[in-house]
Amino acid sequence: MSRRKWTLFVADMQEACSKIADYTSGMGFDEFCADSRTVDAVVRNLEIIGEASTGIPEENKLLKSDVDWAAIKGLRNRIVHEYFGLSLSVIWAIVQSDLPALAQQLREWPTESYSLLKTISPIIVSARLRRHRCGFGKHLQGFAHRAFASGD
Repeated sequence: MSRRKWTLFVADMQEACSKIADYTSGMGFDEFCADSRTVDAVVRNLEIIGEASTGIPEENKLLKSDVDWAAIKGLRNRIVHEYFGLSLSVIWAIVQSDLPALAQQLREWPTESYSLLKTISPIIVSARLRRHRCGFGKHLQGFAHRAFASGD
């Protein structure tokens, strides 16, 4: 476990989402595919989002159950371990469809979670965490499982 505060990992994820939006602003799919630097920058920041997500304690992730944490981590793992199978059309779809929603969820999170953490007892969090961990073995939903559907 990292010595950094978990909120810094959320900030890392927010920054990576912002960078990706900046890098791809005004671009179409064909321009994206033709610009290897932008592709590399986007993929790197998707990797950062996934890596940063692992620094957030499970009990804090429960407070944002609308975020598909397993898919985010799964995408990171696929980028790192199966980089040769990336589908640019799927990466583009993630950037256009899933990332704006994730960025919004992350922007709303810090103030919500501090107040929620104070109201949820440790026993309830522990029970929810045990139940949540049981679901990690399920098929990845969200954007991670699509990233390698076809090689572009």
